[in-house]
Amino acid sequence: MRPNKTEDDWIAIASKFYERTDFPNVIGAVDGKHISIVQPSGTESMHFNYKKFFSFVLMAWVDSNYHFLFVDIGGYGTSGDSTIFHYSKMGKKTS
Repeated sequence: MRPNKTEDDWIAIASKFYERTDFPNVIGAVDGKHISIVQPSGTESMHFNYKKFFSFVLMAWVDSNYHFLFVDIGGYGTSGDSTIFHYSKMGKKTS
């Protein structure tokens, strides 16, 4: 897979999503997953999440075949998905 998608690549991804879901103009599904960790020293509560454990966040963007298009690893457990996405490389490309 090429790291940089062309406009035609994104159109093909959107077409596949539409075929499978009936949602037009979708180019991926994004979600974050909290990965449990031991509190890193000196981090205070940056990694303490709303689920009451220390974590970092793995965020992934997949196409309609569940193939990874983008992954961001290491967001603080206190951060929400939208914040992590906003500050990720992919979030910066979409804003």
